[in-house]
Amino acid sequence: MSIAPAAIGVACSATFIFVHKAEELCTVIGMLVVKDSMVLIHLATTSVLKEACVMFGRVIISPVVHREVVEKGLGRSRPDAYVVKKLEDSNHIAVVTVVGRKLITELAKYGLKGGELESVALYFQEKADLIASNDDKVRGLQLILNLNLISSPEIVFVMARGGVISKEKALESLLQLKRIGWFSHSVIDMIVEEVRKVD
Repeated sequence: MSIAPAAIGVACSATFIFVHKAEELCTVIGMLVVKDSMVLIHLATTSVLKEACVMFGRVIISPVVHREVVEKGLGRSRPDAYVVKKLEDSNHIAVVTVVGRKLITELAKYGLKGGELESVALYFQEKADLIASNDDKVRGLQLILNLNLISSPEIVFVMARGGVISKEKALESLLQLKRIGWFSHSVIDMIVEEVRKVD
């Protein structure tokens, strides 16, 4: 099936923006990153969560995200919950409480709820460098709230580009993310192609 020229232009533009952002991220050390539930679950499932935590330096999550991923996950014997709990115990992930209820109230007006609401609030409260989220609502508010946002597939690419994980491990992780089905196959395929170009 052929692709219309307009669609090719959009795809090329998206690739350029993605690579430019990744190049900037690869030069930053000791970032403070807020991660939401699905990012933790996806990176734990693909066995690269610890590497991502080490790469970014400081990783924090909200109490609601901790309950969603760890407490509920352990109750259901989910493997990703054990991974996250171990990283909390080893201080790779810290649980930080959102203290500003006014901030929560203001952000709730944008339709945010639960872990996503607390993650965005924590991002502003702690003046974090990045918020890692795969949530459509959060990503839809990126420009409105001026969020410095990154997704699970982008994190995998950054780790491959920075030599934190091997190209082979990155490709394996991206294929796992593709099987999970949370992301558009075209997005994953685009990032896979960029990972294959990594030296």
